[in-house]
Amino acid sequence: MSVNWYLGFTTAAVFIVFGIFRLPRKMPRYAQKYEGEKYDFACKTAWRYMWQFGLLFLALNFMLMRSTRLMADLGQTIILGALLVVEFAAVKFLHIPVERAMAEKFGEDTEE
Repeated sequence: MSVNWYLGFTTAAVFIVFGIFRLPRKMPRYAQKYEGEKYDFACKTAWRYMWQFGLLFLALNFMLMRSTRLMADLGQTIILGALLVVEFAAVKFLHIPVERAMAEKFGEDTEE
């Protein structure tokens, strides 16, 4: 039995596709806080970080898959699970670098 590493690759590919094709079109997290130019900047920044994180996770997944290919299946599964947790945490906390970029560009405290 082998470990299904495609889960990590699929998650990274979703990051890349969402970032490049600017999906979702409307981001409720930023629509509630910002309007006009600030909203556009927040969305563009989030999309840019999405595809950049996707490329990072794609490389990390490939590196881990190649490094652990001779390990037992249980060890590979644990490493894959940890990688997926990190990828989902990146989705959850994507707003933090966007908020920093907003504060840097507009020179005000965007945290409310």
